[in-house]
Amino acid sequence: MTSSSFPTIRLPNMLDNWPWPRTLHSQYESLRADSAAWLSQYKSESLGVQKVFAGGNSESLLASLVWPDVDYESLRAGCDLISSVIITDDCLDVETGSSAEAIIDAILHAFHHPEAPTPPSAPIAAEITRQAWTRAMKLGSPSQRRRFIQKYGDFLRAITKEAEDRDTEYVRDIEEYMQVRRDTIASRPAFWVVECLSGIPEHIADHPSILKLSEYATELIIITNDVVSYNKEQAQGSIHNLVAIAMLSLNLTVQEAMDWTGALFESIVQKFIAALNEVPSWGPNIDSKVAVYIDGLGNWVRGHEVWSFECLRYFGKKGKEIRTSRLVTLLPPRSVTGRADAQVPPPLVTRPPAATVC
Repeated sequence: MTSSSFPTIRLPNMLDNWPWPRTLHSQYESLRADSAAWLSQYKSESLGVQKVFAGGNSESLLASLVWPDVDYESLRAGCDLISSVIITDDCLDVETGSSAEAIIDAILHAFHHPEAPTPPSAPIAAEITRQAWTRAMKLGSPSQRRRFIQKYGDFLRAITKEAEDRDTEYVRDIEEYMQVRRDTIASRPAFWVVECLSGIPEHIADHPSILKLSEYATELIIITNDVVSYNKEQAQGSIHNLVAIAMLSLNLTVQEAMDWTGALFESIVQKFIAALNEVPSWGPNIDSKVAVYIDGLGNWVRGHEVWSFECLRYFGKKGKEIRTSRLVTLLPPRSVTGRADAQVPPPLVTRPPAATVC
């Protein structure tokens, strides 16, 4: 069967009226070189690192898009964290629930003992994470560091749940999926960097109005990721994806599910914009820091969307063209390997349709 025999789908438009434009850090090229030099020492030992280089070391591009105006040391710290998250995610993507737990224990140990190199028996992802954390921990106070480790632990535990779902062939409904996806997307640890650099006090970061904006930004990043990764993931046999879950839960075609997902995305954009008016004033000093934090969220949403098309991870060299045309030809099923659940077709869900997501 030729590639032209496979259906073409249209991706939904995203962020057409988003107030934050694409902005790239002026030191992107330096960051890319430094990041590559750091990770290259592990290239022969880690499949996750090999994937980073196969994708053009695009984690440095993502960091430069989402943190376009920070100092270089903070940019490098954020970039190393992004790299460690993606390498960890790729590492755990093919693990069972029980084997994932052992890797996660090694990674958490590295967070709590950053001064000591991980044992030779530990996974490479743990040592990469330790080194990334050694650089990033300087951004925050002791209490902020504890907040980060808690948020990162939530990310790791959510990945374990995803692995357990693969083990048992369990298919989540939409609300269940979004519940775990809010952690597997790892935006909360990423927003921690914004929190530290903005200087926003912790009690303000936990104010309901700020938490609401953070949650909306997280959901926008989730949907962007699931839209752009759908083709690759359906070819791997994975259904840990909102588009796939919507197809099964709501009995939709793939294009109908894309359209449904796009409508959901736009509704969250409108909620985010409206929620900006709900942020109270705490006085000029705090308000200026809150403004920096909110800009950080806006840059993350825009930067992640741009990166999704400019990196090689999802569309290869056709990303910029697809970002304009929105047209994607579906890959043949089982044509992409790399996941533990790619050997057998996923079961069809038998749950009743979910009415809402958020």
